[in-house]
Amino acid sequence: MLLVVLSGEQYTLKNFSSHWKGLSFYLQTCEEELLFIILKDCPDLECLSLEGNFSNFLNDRFFAKVMSTNPFGNLRIFDVQGTQVPLTIATANCFLRLPSIQELRVSCWRLSEQEYKNLDDTVRMSGWDLRLSRRSTAQHIPNF
Repeated sequence: MLLVVLSGEQYTLKNFSSHWKGLSFYLQTCEEELLFIILKDCPDLECLSLEGNFSNFLNDRFFAKVMSTNPFGNLRIFDVQGTQVPLTIATANCFLRLPSIQELRVSCWRLSEQEYKNLDDTVRMSGWDLRLSRRSTAQHIPNF
């Protein structure tokens, strides 16, 4: 059994690669390859909340790679907290297409005010049961 703690929550991963079976650990820090290995083999994940500094690898390319192996069919909540990460409107649009997504927290994403407004408008006009959330926008890239 592999026990992973992300943001204080414990997850037991089923159908995980045989290399990791039988191990239990708490994940306090995370490198790109480890997070990729975990996420690609968690098709039943419902809530993904990452907290910390992922700014050196949590980007559009990383999630395109993960989503090419894991469609996140059950993911309801996606949240990244901490240092701003280079996730853009491209990844936001990928998350909007997930069948079970209900909450997309984009406070640390690299989105301009206009991009956030466009996302919010898209959600409202589509009538989707989806909550976009963003804390203070002072830390975000200004709209040039």
